[in-house]
Amino acid sequence: MKIGELATLIEDIGKPLNEKFEAFSFVLPETYQKGDTLPIARIEPLSSNAYREGSDKLLSSKQQYQIQLFQSIDTDIEELADKIKTELYNHGFTFTFETSYLDPDLNNVYVTTMQVSTVKHYEYKGD
Repeated sequence: MKIGELATLIEDIGKPLNEKFEAFSFVLPETYQKGDTLPIARIEPLSSNAYREGSDKLLSSKQQYQIQLFQSIDTDIEELADKIKTELYNHGFTFTFETSYLDPDLNNVYVTTMQVSTVKHYEYKGD
């Protein structure tokens, strides 16, 4: 899955909970520091590996992403994170790491960081 597709999927998951929710690939706009633009998500690629398993006929591709959710502490912080985790799991993602903390530089902003991965298998049609 391409990072833009993942950002669109995450945005589609979060919109029903909050119509202002937006997901961005790589960089957040500078306006995210204003409380009226929250909640938002930033998605970054961590790694992408391709390798062969077992026989030479099976090619696998593993991609890892980091998702950061920025939310106001005045909202139900766990609801959005839980919904995203459930829906991504249903789309074949696995979770490898999660942490949450108050942003040390911004008042009233709670950050949830998740790392997810997905593996796709392809039949290799070499020479």
